Amino acid sequence: MRKIILLTVGLFATVVSTVSTEGQPDTSADARLRALYTEEWNWRQIEMARGPGAGDRFPRVDAASQETRLAYWTRTLATLDTIPFDQLSSEEKINAQIFRTSLRALVSDIHYRTYEAPFNSDTFFWTDFTPRQGFANAAAYRSYLARLRDVPRYFDEQIANMRAGLARGYSVPRVAVLGRDKTIEPYVKGDNSNPLYAPFADLPASIPAAEQDALRAEAAAVLRDTIVPAYSKLLTMMREEYLKKWHEENDARLAREAMVETSVSYSGPHFDDIAPHLANFFNAVRSRKPVVEDVVFGHNAALACHMANESYFRGNTVRWDAASRTIKG
Repeated sequence: MRKIILLTVGLFATVVSTVSTEGQPDTSADARLRALYTEEWNWRQIEMARGPGAGDRFPRVDAASQETRLAYWTRTLATLDTIPFDQLSSEEKINAQIFRTSLRALVSDIHYRTYEAPFNSDTFFWTDFTPRQGFANAAAYRSYLARLRDVPRYFDEQIANMRAGLARGYSVPRVAVLGRDKTIEPYVKGDNSNPLYAPFADLPASIPAAEQDALRAEAAAVLRDTIVPAYSKLLTMMREEYLKKWHEENDARLAREAMVETSVSYSGPHFDDIAPHLANFFNAVRSRKPVVEDVVFGHNAALACHMANESYFRGNTVRWDAASRTIKG
């Protein structure tokens, strides 16, 4: 959902300025809002190393840079509060609400230092810049190579964040931790099987042969001297620090208290975490019989997530009060 919000902000941030029919700057609520979200969006593109001319580097993700962003977005929220909402047009009221939601999410993430767990079950900072295809010209390839040279600095900042998260007992959930080190392995290879070398396998014919050879040679050197050491360092950290400490702190915790529960299970002929669930659902559609994971199951699953969030934000244990159907601390 957050990506959709950011995209929407980007769409309405294309408006640059508003001038009244008399030729004077427009100080209406609409104009002030447009100026604010346009300024913020342009700042964000530079700060997060996005857009034209930003392909040769990664954003800074160290704690000091995060605090700088927090201060900027907090000021922007304060400025947004000074724009009278009731004076906005219907369209800009929608933009203001989206903009405020986006800013609050960004501020919240930094306030709770979620950047100290910089990966999840399907998105990893060490793979999300892997090209899906080649580039249009030699300049784009050189920009890509410059970005690869920035990998060690970028990874070092991410590693420092991960260590800070571990130090305060903050890490990603178990499902996002186990086996994720395997996704790093292809990148420690120094030959053309490395995923980051893929764009050089088939360069555009518009690039002269001699320049193609030079680009491939440069890419091989960057892989050997920059990429492989950086990924090897990350892999070692993941296995010898992150995963090891996660197991030490969480595996033992699971058995500290006995759990009393009533469960209903459904098993298919083969072990699979998807097929039995789908089979049960489709059979229920055909037969009109209730599914195993019914509304109550969904409620309890969501409730556990809400309780975990409440416990984290309150900094204390919480419990479910079935009588009042509320979470209490």
